[in-house]
Amino acid sequence: MNKFLKNIGTIVGVAAGIATLIGLYLNWEKNYPIIDIKSISIESLTNIPSVDGLSATYIFKDSVVNNVWKASFLIENTGSEVIVAKGNRKNIISDVLTIEIEDGFRVLNSSIKGKNFPIEIEVFKQTITTSFLQWKPKEYFELSFYLEKISSDSTETPRLYINEREILDGSVVYSTLKDPSNQKKIIADYLPTLLKNILWWLCLITIGILLVLLPTTIYYEIYRNKKANDWVENWEKEYDNWIQQQVQDQVIDKWYSPRELPVEFWHDFPGDIPDFPYNFNNISNPIIGALLIGFLATIPLLWMLKI
Repeated sequence: MNKFLKNIGTIVGVAAGIATLIGLYLNWEKNYPIIDIKSISIESLTNIPSVDGLSATYIFKDSVVNNVWKASFLIENTGSEVIVAKGNRKNIISDVLTIEIEDGFRVLNSSIKGKNFPIEIEVFKQTITTSFLQWKPKEYFELSFYLEKISSDSTETPRLYINEREILDGSVVYSTLKDPSNQKKIIADYLPTLLKNILWWLCLITIGILLVLLPTTIYYEIYRNKKANDWVENWEKEYDNWIQQQVQDQVIDKWYSPRELPVEFWHDFPGDIPDFPYNFNNISNPIIGALLIGFLATIPLLWMLKI
């Protein structure tokens, strides 16, 4: 293997080895469940524009209701651990997981808009009870509510919350999601966790190594090129005479330029042995090296492009 490619291959190999070890460690380390309560849309239905002569009244079960809100939420397990509600491996405190609606809001109507795993959901007053066997990562359900704000002391908008102490070593986060049907995932989200970790660290480590070594390598190659030019000035004539004599004596089968002469013949040269920079006359070497580096440089696109 050409020395240039060998060095590039060594860098990539070292980076790949380190990235694989890190990926395996991250894949084997203890995982934690994370529930993400995502607000899809929250709007006040009774907050109409102030226009002369325009008024609106909402009636629910023959009663007038004021300050009506429509809210939609998507609740997803975004962690890397399965939430188990039944059996010896359960990791929630009780047999059900409860979600509370913000105090000061009364539920007028609720509905399940969608789900991608088996789960039973019941809404009673301000408490949502969920019952399931396993809640795996990336599984979710979507709820929609019509609510009446009945207390001026409550928050400006309705929200859901979970007591994260109901989940062993778990956490609850809150975020906003415009529309789950229009959300595009980054390409990396479609990869297995282990492969995603390995690729991420392979890219990070390799680029880091290259950034550290590149200035040194450039300086070293400039230095080697200067030394090679000095050698040509001082020893070129003597080399020509020596190589011709070697061919005449049938020690060497043909005439070689200093860059092309096989290493095993240099020990008979009666002068300094040159250290030439990489021979880029062979265009395939830098092309292969550039392709390797280019491949690594495209890995971050997995975290940038959405499909």
